[in-house]
Amino acid sequence: MGKRTEENLGDAPFKVISDPSDSTILDTLEEAGDDHDLVFVDLEGVAGLMASYAASASDLCIVPMRPSALDGDAAGAALKMIRDAGRAARRTVPARILITQTDAAIVTKSHKELLAELDGAGVERLQTELMRRAPFERVMAEGRTLFELQDSQSVKSAISNTARLGKELAEILEAQ
Repeated sequence: MGKRTEENLGDAPFKVISDPSDSTILDTLEEAGDDHDLVFVDLEGVAGLMASYAASASDLCIVPMRPSALDGDAAGAALKMIRDAGRAARRTVPARILITQTDAAIVTKSHKELLAELDGAGVERLQTELMRRAPFERVMAEGRTLFELQDSQSVKSAISNTARLGKELAEILEAQ
């Protein structure tokens, strides 16, 4: 948001609420839910009350994971925290793994093995993967949305990729 202000890009087509406090996160989520149809909560890591509170209040938790063994360990910890948050709230909190930063042209052996391992273990994952694309980096560097970046084939591909992900998420949420 700071980049948007620096570059005089105007208001974003979404609202950003910063609330890094364990004691206010549930109030903030409740207020945001009253004002908006869709609320995304982006938290770093899974340790701490804030992540547990956010998970317990969620309709769907998305656990991002690169196709690597190290990320698999972190994703496992996140899924356990989500299950525990659901147990504390006496409900099942739906969760899906989102495979990120994958190569659009090459699926590595370790990537295939990871998907087979997740599927074999019954871990629910989104079928759409977020590809590693330069426009996703530009969004952060420039403070623009994908739609505000200079038009190119790479930007079109990134928009298409996120549109597929959005459609899949909408289908999951509508089915609940």
